[in-house]
Amino acid sequence: MMGKFDNTIDMVLRETKRQTRIFGEQNHENYKWDSILSEEKGEVSHTILESEYPNTKDTLIEELVHVAAVCFNWIGCLDRAKKLKRNRDCRDYLRAVKVEKEILND
Repeated sequence: MMGKFDNTIDMVLRETKRQTRIFGEQNHENYKWDSILSEEKGEVSHTILESEYPNTKDTLIEELVHVAAVCFNWIGCLDRAKKLKRNRDCRDYLRAVKVEKEILND
């Protein structure tokens, strides 16, 4: 069943890895994730508005992959926070990482 989505999943995973290389592990509060996602969604809308130009289909796919990768990273952040047995957002994870670094540096 997954076979028909293999290329799509590969594109999203490559973009997720690219974002991690550029920005590192991303742990933001939900409002910031929402802003990042909204910006990426805006790029999708812009591409659709420019759809009369050649190569728009490739650009649209690229922008949709960015949206999916942001969602993937946001889910990862929430999952890391959940593993700390907290269900708010990534702030809990960030606090735990900060405390751990302080302990290790003492």
